[in-house]
Amino acid sequence: MDMVALLLCIPLGACVGLTAGLFGLGGGALMVPSLTFLFLWQGMYGNDAVHLALGTSMASIVMTSWVSMRQHHAKGGVRWDIWRKLLPGVLCGMLLGMALVLHLDGRYLSWLFACFMAYVAWNMFFNVPFQGHRNLLKRPHLFGVGSGIGSMSALLAIGGGTMTVPFLTWQGVSMRQAIGTSAALGVPISCLGRVGYMFFSDDHDGGVGVWGLVNIPMVLVISCVSWWSVAYGVRWSQQLDAEILKRMFALLLIVLSLNMVYISGW
Repeated sequence: MDMVALLLCIPLGACVGLTAGLFGLGGGALMVPSLTFLFLWQGMYGNDAVHLALGTSMASIVMTSWVSMRQHHAKGGVRWDIWRKLLPGVLCGMLLGMALVLHLDGRYLSWLFACFMAYVAWNMFFNVPFQGHRNLLKRPHLFGVGSGIGSMSALLAIGGGTMTVPFLTWQGVSMRQAIGTSAALGVPISCLGRVGYMFFSDDHDGGVGVWGLVNIPMVLVISCVSWWSVAYGVRWSQQLDAEILKRMFALLLIVLSLNMVYISGW
């Protein structure tokens, strides 16, 4: 384990905690490109670097998702009625996504991550609505929406916030409640994803401290630091204007998508 890379996980963990509390993200949207860069910098083969970044990210967001959920729940920011409707589809989608992820080349996963982030950012920044679908929350096919969130979360190793927050805001849920509900949904997503990435690997040698597709030392550092910083993000999410918050969310995703495009050219 490169000690410099491990030390760089300290500021990464702080940023992950802030974004988890502020935007309802588990932090995977920030960690995947950052960890991919770190693993490539250590000389790891590109395909292995992406897969290990995905697994390490998913394992790391368990702590941030849990703390963020508790903070938002305490402030009345979680719509548990929506959470219960989405959960069955999310879990089924997670199982499907984890079955597919190891069969996809890391380069394709990088581009999928980048394109998806850019698409979500565009819609969030310009406030593009889903015309004619404002009552999706009352329909049986909400299971399908949850399945899509779960499968993409597994493939991209994210807590689902980049999909759940836009979807709920498009359905008329307030930005703050969308963020809180997304944080709560990130708990089962991250727990199931952590188990999957640890025990269903492609058996490549990721080095010392690696279990399956999870770098355990990095997970511990990121989790400890993000546990401390997430409370600040939650506090700011309650104080900032909703429209400003939405555009900040979009700008963050644009930066991350551009970064993923850059590093995918290994």
